[in-house]
Amino acid sequence: MANVTQFNRTNTGEAILLDVQGLQDALQCGRGTALKIARQADAEIRVGRRCLYKRKRIEEYIENVNEL
Repeated sequence: MANVTQFNRTNTGEAILLDVQGLQDALQCGRGTALKIARQADAEIRVGRRCLYKRKRIEEYIENVNEL
């Protein structure tokens, strides 16, 4: 059986990088929509085999999307 690390999701508001679940929680939307927003914001990075998302880039994208 693979080792799975459980993370405390209570402080995701302070996290610099988010996993998919944290991204969904931050955006209050489903997985598909969260991943679409992350791609459009160019916020995806790879750390080993993990795919994480830059909170700051996503926040900036959300702020600027209304101005377009």
